[in-house]
Amino acid sequence: MDIHELKGNIETCAVLTFSRSSGPGGQNVNKRSTQVHAHIAVKDIFSLSEMEKQAVRKHLSTRINNNDELTVRVQNSRSQWANRQRAIEKLVSLILSALEILNQKKRKPTRPNRAARESRLKTKHYRSSVKKQRKSRFTED
Repeated sequence: MDIHELKGNIETCAVLTFSRSSGPGGQNVNKRSTQVHAHIAVKDIFSLSEMEKQAVRKHLSTRINNNDELTVRVQNSRSQWANRQRAIEKLVSLILSALEILNQKKRKPTRPNRAARESRLKTKHYRSSVKKQRKSRFTED
């Protein structure tokens, strides 16, 4: 999967809506619609395989609505264009982070070696003797 292809796919398929922002801008926020809501249907991301789409659905389930759309809201900048660019970048980074989890190696379970087992038992024995000494000290009084 190519990052540039994914970004181009998101730019063409994402639905962007704009509204008035509550962010910085003074009187500008009362006049301009700078807040960006970006929606993209997971099924429309053609640069992802079906397995990758399932991983995106699983790991971004809190950001996906009932219409199977990944949603993002950005209102950091005074500029609508900057917020639009940031929303697209945010969608790309969310999808890539979901796919990183898919590509991680699974942990191969191992057993502790002999030295680790002996060390653990030695520590347990030491703690046990410390506690036994405490009991005997209090029973003499």
